[in-house]
Parts: sequence; structure tokens; C-alpha cells
Amino acid sequence: MLVIHQPNNKIIFMNTVIFVPTISSSASWVFCNREAAFKNGVLNAAGKILSGYQNRQDAIGETLAKLPPEPFALLRLTISSDTQQFLANKGWMIGTNESAAGARLWTIAQAGCIYLAAPEKADLTMEIIAVPPQKIVLY
Repeated sequence: MLVIHQPNNKIIFMNTVIFVPTISSSASWVFCNREAAFKNGVLNAAGKILSGYQNRQDAIGETLAKLPPEPFALLRLTISSDTQQFLANKGWMIGTNESAAGARLWTIAQAGCIYLAAPEKADLTMEIIAVPPQKIVLY
């Protein structure tokens, strides 16, 4: 969560964005079947736990490192600071996990995902990430 201190000592809490890379067809399915997708941790996640990156650069970088052969989708799950605090207080959202490469992750338990299934609880958008052309060597 980002906190901004204004000159008049007013504190503004910014929204939290969770970046979840996936193949484009899966992202489309999430949009068409939001309730079922969130019940399964968005994309049938292990243990039905949603795990997503805390920043866009890590999400894209680690996904590109796997060299996907085609463009992929980056789901952006945006929640308010109040919702994040609620999920954290319930023990449904943790922001201290890391990927194998050391990137910071948000982890949301199945109960938290089910809570976020309602469109008024979280904004869900998608961005298509282009993959740089791969050099093909013909023998």
C-alpha cells in the first residue's frame, strides 16, 4: 500500500494493484466467469490461493524469462486500501511472500478471493503484453 503525505498533513491511501500474468485465453475466461474464477484462486491456483506480483515490472520480467511464444495477458486486480486492510485483518491476504527469483508477491487465500469475486469489491482489468520476436535458427 502506498501512502502519500500531502502538504496540509492529510494522508491519502492509494489502491493496491496485484499483477497476475496468464495466457490470454485464460484471462478471457476469468472475465466471463469471474465468480467461478475467483473461487478457484482466479486460475485454478494450487490450494485455490491467488498469488500475484506487487509490481508490473516483476510480473512482466519473470513471465518473459519463461520465453512465452506468444503475447500474454497481465490481469490487474485493484483493491482499495480499506479492502486490503480488511483482507489482511482476516488473514486472507499476505504481502511478504517472494517468487523464486525474489520478486515480491501478494498472496490471497480462497476466502479472500471469494470475497473479491463481487465486482464492487475489486476492479479487474487486463493488459496484453507483446512478446519480442524470437530469433529462429533454421538448420
